[in-house]
Amino acid sequence: MDKNEALEDFLKSLRVALNHASVYFKEHPLFINAINDLRVKIINVSSFVKPLRIGVAPFSLVIAGESFANARVHKELSEIFHCRKIKRIEIQSGISAQELAVFIYVLSLPSREVFANGGLGRIIKKQALTSVNIEELDYFQLLTGEGQEYKDVWTFLLGSVVKEDKPEEIKEFTENFGKILSKFRNQDFLENETLRENILNFLNYLHLKNKEGFHSCARELTKAILRDKSLVEEEKLNKLKILLKDLDEEDLAQTLWDNILIDEDFDVFSFSLFSRLIDKEKQDRISACLVDKGKQGASVKFSPKIQKKLHDLFAKASTPFILEAYRRTFSPLLHTMEFASDEFLFNREALKKNYRTVLLNLFAELKNNVKMDMVAKRIIAELDVLSHEEDFPYLEALLELTAKAKKENPGAQEHFETIERHAFRLIEDWILKGGQLPDEHFFIEILQKSYYSHEFYLNAIFSEEKYSASVLELFFKFFPAELDVFKRRLKEKEDNASFLRKIIESLGKIDSRLSFEVLEYVFNSFSNFFKIESLKSMQSLSLVDENFLYSVLRKGDNFTRLEAAQALCRDKRKRIAVATTLLGVFNFFGISNNIVRENIKIIEDMDLREARDCLKSFMKRSFWNIPIKRCAQDLLLKWENKVESSSPAAAGEVSPTAEK
Repeated sequence: MDKNEALEDFLKSLRVALNHASVYFKEHPLFINAINDLRVKIINVSSFVKPLRIGVAPFSLVIAGESFANARVHKELSEIFHCRKIKRIEIQSGISAQELAVFIYVLSLPSREVFANGGLGRIIKKQALTSVNIEELDYFQLLTGEGQEYKDVWTFLLGSVVKEDKPEEIKEFTENFGKILSKFRNQDFLENETLRENILNFLNYLHLKNKEGFHSCARELTKAILRDKSLVEEEKLNKLKILLKDLDEEDLAQTLWDNILIDEDFDVFSFSLFSRLIDKEKQDRISACLVDKGKQGASVKFSPKIQKKLHDLFAKASTPFILEAYRRTFSPLLHTMEFASDEFLFNREALKKNYRTVLLNLFAELKNNVKMDMVAKRIIAELDVLSHEEDFPYLEALLELTAKAKKENPGAQEHFETIERHAFRLIEDWILKGGQLPDEHFFIEILQKSYYSHEFYLNAIFSEEKYSASVLELFFKFFPAELDVFKRRLKEKEDNASFLRKIIESLGKIDSRLSFEVLEYVFNSFSNFFKIESLKSMQSLSLVDENFLYSVLRKGDNFTRLEAAQALCRDKRKRIAVATTLLGVFNFFGISNNIVRENIKIIEDMDLREARDCLKSFMKRSFWNIPIKRCAQDLLLKWENKVESSSPAAAGEVSPTAEK
């Protein structure tokens, strides 16, 4: 049995044991048999992999640097682990059957029960399991997951984060509230009483301790509800109304105005749902606030799309009666607003860019912490759509501003760091998706830590084949200690010539010692074709191991010597040393004449005229050196003729040096 077979058997046995744990009690013979079988599989695997570590990504597992993502069992196990917030599991080979049974039973618990007891790490600690170690995910790495079980996880976490009163985690939840709510639909809000209760408790907590956070999250909740246009029965409407009960008229009007201008899907049906959710006594005040928003934008020339939307909402007689309060107050304003023709001055994109520029300038000038917090939240809301619109010049300007502002205003560090944290995650996600950046060096340089594990990166590179220079550079920057794992995974791709060629090409675009080290590994471990390709990529690098290249220059074949010479001659100061090395081959009684002739041809191909003195020295050697002497003489004559042909006065003359 080889390593891969042992690992596959182990994963299948692990899945069977988890299935049995969810169905049978711990003393059931079938469960006991499954545990004994799993323990045997762990012992078998440990002869190849020690310690046994399982890295978890959303859709795959990583063991000993190898990704397991193709089979159904791999995906099922990764989902089980991921939605229980597991980043890595380590199992000792000497684990007892009793301890293994407890661990599998705990692992099979529903995710809600796991989190209700403080997470797997805390449960394992309580059970005093010494042969198993769990490393848990950051909460927000769970945002990549989809499905009912992930909804259950977020439902529980929204409740537990308030009960445990952890300010840092509550801050993270506040900043990512919109992304969390995107996991749910109105049907979830209606049917899941616990979800409604936990959202209300979270908002109440913010209302007491973080007013700005409350307003921001309440608006996100309103947007989430309005995004889903599925019909809500009147008797169920109160379940949604209660979620919005603490929003004031200004919050509701601002949310409504934002949706009208920015959300392309916001229409009469969305507005109708909004009107049904809000008590009638608030309607007049909201419509008045909405008119104020309209007056503030009256000097802007709205695009035809916005014009049509405003007209459909507030001017058409066919609009449902529920909108009458808004139409009565807002319709007269439509006649004072300036709308652009088809060749409009301000389209949606221009409005967004102007809005972002205003935010940026405002943020640069503010010194008041409360106002800075308000503007910072607006900027963060914009960051979520920046990558889709590829407005990276704005992002670059924002990060330059925050770096400068942190030095000038140390008292406002929290605001700047919150913006940076969102921006950094956005940049890393964009690079991992294969997106192009206008100034990659700036963005990669500014990232100081990863929001993902090295297993996540390895899976992206080798399983999903996301091997751009930017992805590889981030891996080397964040996980230099995992270079050996990277090399092993690369070796496993030896039969995939297309993949290897592209990886080697990307490595040539990363001017770092780690990139060179991987290229050196390729040279030493792969076929002659890839040796040549790796040397070609080295020619783009300034950070090289000269000892390695000189070794190739002395011991390589004709093709690799040429590429090594070109890599070294990237530094013009090395040209004489390269020429000396190529022509300094030990050649007693002509035993290396063929190699010397090949090296003279390399010198000719590279036009390495610094070799002139070395070539002249061949003119004085013994009879056995005659073939070399002729090659050297021919090249010197060729060079001399080239020089003479460039001078009219010297045309037709023979070089005295060549005649000697």
